[in-house]
Amino acid sequence: GMTLARSMLLAGLRQIKPAQAKAVIERQLDGFEQVWRAPPDHVDGHQHVQQFPGIREALVQLLAERYGHATTQPYLRISKLPPAQTDVKARIIAAMGAEPLRRLAHPNGLPCAPALTGVYNFGDSPLSYAQRMSDWLQTSPEGPLLMCHPAHGLEAHDSIGPAPLREHLHL
Repeated sequence: GMTLARSMLLAGLRQIKPAQAKAVIERQLDGFEQVWRAPPDHVDGHQHVQQFPGIREALVQLLAERYGHATTQPYLRISKLPPAQTDVKARIIAAMGAEPLRRLAHPNGLPCAPALTGVYNFGDSPLSYAQRMSDWLQTSPEGPLLMCHPAHGLEAHDSIGPAPLREHLHL
């Protein structure tokens, strides 16, 4: 129920309590498993909140407790920027806890990608999106996740505007 700005502020001030975050994550996993009758293949957080302080510790602990015995553990998205990419938005996202989340995930056996690429401000023209895609693919390490939001149409309430349609047309 919090805005992203408020979540970032509370996380930055270390005010998100892992026990409270764990309870929310547990309800979400229970709901997922109830509907799909299986554990998730991957875990990520809307607006990258899975790597925020207080949330990341709870998430890794809960995933290790629930799925540590499983043959295949859920894939965990970490918003780590490829070294050659310098987008300011991507750097801010990574600074919100990508490296600390990676350091927690690895000893707990949680698989994750070496990088997240495709982060931009959503204001591109179709030509610049195509150029960005080319740059992302050329400067990413092997095995990155590519963040994109392709869609056929636009929703009036969509905060990222026409970017999903541009991405769909490009892809």
